[in-house]
Amino acid sequence: MSKQRDELHELRLKLSGENASHQKEAVKQVVAYMTVGKDVSSLFTEVLKCMTTEDLEMKKLVYLYLMTYAKFKPDLSILVVNSFIQDAKDENPLVRALAIRTMGSIRVEEVTEYLCQPLRRCLKDDDPYVKKTAALCVAKLFEMDPELIESQGFIEDLLALITDSNSMVVSNALAALQEINSVASKPVFVIDKKNLSKILNAMGEANEWSQVFILDTLSTYTPRNEREAESLIERIIPRMSHKNAAVVLSSVRAILQFMSNIKSKKVLETYYRKMAPSLVSLLTNPPEVQYVALKNINLVVQKYPTILKGSHKVFFCRYNDPTYVKMEKLEILIMLANEDNVEALLKEFKVYAQEVDVTFVRKAVRAIGLAAIKIPSATQRCIKHLLSLIKSQIHYVTQEVVVVVKDIFRKYPNKYESIIGTLCNSLTTLDDIESKSSMIWIIGQYADRIENSEELLESFLETFDEENPEVQLQLLTSTVKLFLHKPEDSQELLQDVLSTATQESENPDLRERAYIYWRMLSTDPDVAKEIILGEKPLIEGTNRKYHIDLLETLLFNIPSLSSVFHKPPENFVTNVKVFLREDEEIENDEEGILQVEEEREKEQEKQQEETTNTNQNIGSLIDFNSESKQQQNQNTQQQRTTHVVQSQDIRQNNNVNQDEYGMGLSKMNVDIPKKLILDAEKGEGLEIKGIFQRRENSIFYELSLTNKTQAPIGGFACVFNTNSFGLKPNGWLLDGVLMPMQTRGSSIPCPIETSHIKHQNDQISNLIQLAIGKDSQVYYCQDEVPFHVLCTEDGKLGRSEFLKAWKDIPDEVESLKEITDLTESNSNIIKLKLENKNIFFVAKRKADELEIMYFSLKTEMAGFVLLELAIDHNSNSIQLATRANNIDFVGMLELEIEKILKEY
Repeated sequence: MSKQRDELHELRLKLSGENASHQKEAVKQVVAYMTVGKDVSSLFTEVLKCMTTEDLEMKKLVYLYLMTYAKFKPDLSILVVNSFIQDAKDENPLVRALAIRTMGSIRVEEVTEYLCQPLRRCLKDDDPYVKKTAALCVAKLFEMDPELIESQGFIEDLLALITDSNSMVVSNALAALQEINSVASKPVFVIDKKNLSKILNAMGEANEWSQVFILDTLSTYTPRNEREAESLIERIIPRMSHKNAAVVLSSVRAILQFMSNIKSKKVLETYYRKMAPSLVSLLTNPPEVQYVALKNINLVVQKYPTILKGSHKVFFCRYNDPTYVKMEKLEILIMLANEDNVEALLKEFKVYAQEVDVTFVRKAVRAIGLAAIKIPSATQRCIKHLLSLIKSQIHYVTQEVVVVVKDIFRKYPNKYESIIGTLCNSLTTLDDIESKSSMIWIIGQYADRIENSEELLESFLETFDEENPEVQLQLLTSTVKLFLHKPEDSQELLQDVLSTATQESENPDLRERAYIYWRMLSTDPDVAKEIILGEKPLIEGTNRKYHIDLLETLLFNIPSLSSVFHKPPENFVTNVKVFLREDEEIENDEEGILQVEEEREKEQEKQQEETTNTNQNIGSLIDFNSESKQQQNQNTQQQRTTHVVQSQDIRQNNNVNQDEYGMGLSKMNVDIPKKLILDAEKGEGLEIKGIFQRRENSIFYELSLTNKTQAPIGGFACVFNTNSFGLKPNGWLLDGVLMPMQTRGSSIPCPIETSHIKHQNDQISNLIQLAIGKDSQVYYCQDEVPFHVLCTEDGKLGRSEFLKAWKDIPDEVESLKEITDLTESNSNIIKLKLENKNIFFVAKRKADELEIMYFSLKTEMAGFVLLELAIDHNSNSIQLATRANNIDFVGMLELEIEKILKEY
């Protein structure tokens, strides 16, 4: 830390000096620190002084620094406005463009107010580079203040740029308008007949990246008729031969959109033939570009299966292809498979299945199975290849073959069962979840044709309790099928499985399914047989992986992240929009808090209500066999019986329960640094650390024990006393011993007992006492409960609710505290620090030289607590005002807030 302070001090001296070369060197060092994540915001004032320079390189570095740190120093950022305005009038077009771009990138309202005049001038500048930069600046400014853009007429200025003689200006104007359309409440720009021809003409003269913007804009246009659609495609087709993959994919997007307006199959086939060579040529690019191209080709082939007919060899995997490219090529090869090329593809798949990359091999084996399902005439050949792969005795190959054969049986029931014997000989190699489940399904489905089916199932049932839930569910279903096929040989086996699933399992899905089978079999076995062994719908082999609506959405978004990840755009932008509009600054109001719309709060309440209704509707699917349930409850109660600690003192005062994980120690987040509460010297070799943490709407105590001795120790138990907050952590018992230098931890639930909360007349403390029992020894410790873990997740008030609650609390109970010597007084950082502790931001305003912020929080002891933070940036201090109906704990809260704000 001292080394960093020395470096910053040295940089400050250089920046404040008169030597221009030293200043430039210092600015470069500051930007270098900034790019690697070091905080150099403390040099803000010194860097600003370097802005008045004729050195273009240095000016760029200063502007880069401003774009990063201006939002954290809004009050000081206003000092550079005059320099921006002067630079926007500079004779050098690069300086003018740099100034307007930087002003648009600084998201500070005070700077934005002075941007309008320079921006309007730059939009009408003689230099095309300045105009195209100003066009993009309009889009950035619209994101911050849409009303200002509309009122100042900047949208009309952008529309005028579409007619500019420079294609670079046209493309950037279109990009800005499309960006504004994506966030505006209603479209501000729609392509019509008047501007369509101008956009098409600009496309022919534009550079490659300008062409991408123009093509993306054209793809939003809806042709008036089929003839116009064909005309547009003919204008775009030449772009498909471009060497830039982005231009090719943007052309594909536009052409596909226009093709949806063409009904003639003959015309469509013509366009397929013209597009295919360009799509295939994308595979000559580097692997990263190939991957993007393949993900987009995947979508195209799903919509138009014949577009790459006869081009399957281009997608054969090369020896030096990265795995991620090979996997995508395999996907497309499966889609292109047909009766004409299936033989060549099967030979290729079999070669892939003999490679060393396990993931790729599994995919290749699955490709053979998908070919069998998709092309009935090739199924026999596919099975022959699969059986030859089993002979290789490679366990992961055999596992995948079993999975694939199960799907073939589902597609062609009662047709290829002769290979079951070969599969049964490979049971010992099945050790993954999917292959086990598939083999168990085959045994159950064809139990009447497998002579030793009950023995095979019984071998799987030996490890029933240890299996994954998916395997357990399949074992249950297959055992029931076995019983329906061979009731005399498997009745006892079925009884054991049903008893285990209903009485010992903690998996609700397994338990409820077992109850359903039990009731069906006990009520009417014939009906059960008809349902469980009835004919199932056949699986289909199709190219289309996605619903047509989603597929159309993904195709419309070629070549964006949406088409690469195969997810709709809302998954990437919805949260961002909400975030940008959520934190609006509050203007003048007589109480300092505006009563604004409460849509967000209402939506949260609605979601909570839906969740409550859902939880109320969740229950047991069936209610029978009360005798078994009663026995199950008794067993559960016995498992959770109170454990008594050997120490007499602890035994008399507390009950110690095992935790929910059944071992006395639950899961612990080892990344959380813990506080030492008992050192090894006092604990006779036992070291204890702990920390309170809040997660999932509950409080937990993360406790860890370390054996610092050279011998095993055991017999641990821990109990807690209820503290002033009513906090009463559950006790626990550690089974087994702690080996030398071993650390084990527990996450202990800490419920609040409201009846034990202490009030004003009692002695209130944030300490909690605990006793650790080890063999016959007892160690007494105490730890501090941070107040913020008591703050619940539902503590955010709407602005109108906050205003009403503030007025309802008398002024006399308001508590004031001054917090000085803050490390940071920036309101954004303060908001982030407090909201991380469930102290929620409500509103903010300005009064004279103070910035006033309002927060709310909620605890089970004091209900809602309201906070007002008056920030004085000049003195780096805060005047904290607190109002609450229960003021008993306000003092502790004030200390906690001071601690949070002073943390780095």
